[in-house]
Amino acid sequence: MKKFSFKLNTLLSLRTQREQAEAQNYAQALAQVQLLNQEILALESSLEKHHQDHESKMREGYDSHSAQMDLKAMNYYKAQLEEKALELRSAQNTLEARAKILSQTRQDKEVIKQYREELQDQHHYQMQCHEQKLIDEMALRGGIRTS
Repeated sequence: MKKFSFKLNTLLSLRTQREQAEAQNYAQALAQVQLLNQEILALESSLEKHHQDHESKMREGYDSHSAQMDLKAMNYYKAQLEEKALELRSAQNTLEARAKILSQTRQDKEVIKQYREELQDQHHYQMQCHEQKLIDEMALRGGIRTS
């Protein structure tokens, strides 16, 4: 009998490549979410620091111009936080979409791999049947003596 040959190897290779590309896209989306989380934490920290400085200066008493500058700085950080929060929501949506696509491409690849395994099992079974048939024929002809 012939050696096992899987005619869909090209398709399996393409699906493997697509899975790798989608895994890379997912990793990039995850990195973006993590980066935005870090930026938000940094902005929150800066806002908290400015707020504490402002409170401290207010207790000590300082001029209105400096107070306005501190308030503008805090408003800037708040605006930046809102903007980053929107970016984060968008990045999280992208991450979820990438996760779904990656899951689907993995399933698509697994279907082909399972099909290949089924065909290999069938081929192996047929090879064993063929070998057993040859052994049985040889035994009937007297080629193999059993004691």
